[in-house]
Amino acid sequence: MPKAILYFSAVMSLLYMYFGLYIAFSNSAAQAIKYPYNVFLGILLFGYGAFRVYRFYQILVKKND
Repeated sequence: MPKAILYFSAVMSLLYMYFGLYIAFSNSAAQAIKYPYNVFLGILLFGYGAFRVYRFYQILVKKND
């Protein structure tokens, strides 16, 4: 897989983390998604993004040593 696609996908994973935090902590998201669910969805998105960033770190930096 070309490195450009891997870097793009890693940046998109950072966006997952950002939107997870935004959904969990913003008032406008709390109005659109009711209170307990926005925190759950935010944590879920943040965790998924963090897992993907960790995997891309392993692939790109550590090269699976």
